[in-house]
Amino acid sequence: MTQAPDPQKISLGEQIADIVIKVIKPGGVTGGSLGAIWFLFVESDIPKAIASAVIGVMLS
Repeated sequence: MTQAPDPQKISLGEQIADIVIKVIKPGGVTGGSLGAIWFLFVESDIPKAIASAVIGVMLS
């Protein structure tokens, strides 16, 4: 049977990775959405808007 790791024994690298993941996930969706809106309404480029939205979702 495996035991859950003790929260006090988590390495510094794992803590940093956890923080980075928590920051990147919402940023990917936000950045992709803003890029999609820009390409769709400002540049009227539908393929780039779709690609930007998909990339943002994939980052999350």
